[in-house]
Amino acid sequence: MRRSAEYRRIYREGTRVASRWFVMFAARGGKETRYGITASRKVGNAVVRNRCKRRLRVLARRYLRGLGLDVVLNARRGLDGAPWSELEREFERCVRVLRSRRGSRTER
Repeated sequence: MRRSAEYRRIYREGTRVASRWFVMFAARGGKETRYGITASRKVGNAVVRNRCKRRLRVLARRYLRGLGLDVVLNARRGLDGAPWSELEREFERCVRVLRSRRGSRTER
């Protein structure tokens, strides 16, 4: 995703799942899963922000495939130094929550 209007739509219409190191927003999308990653200056300097985005990008490629959602990942402070195993566990948990919420919303 590249346009700010797409990000705003996901923030407005989407489901929010929080973790210690990131916040995941997801809204219905097309057939393919699309994602965007943000890291504000509160997270750290440019080096830290880019490291956070790289880590989230790896997780997104690994765990968001096939969801059919538009997802925005917001980095939080401490993500750059978080243990990888805990990051993976939290990311998987957030994806499970999204899947369960998605199933309950499709019935409406």
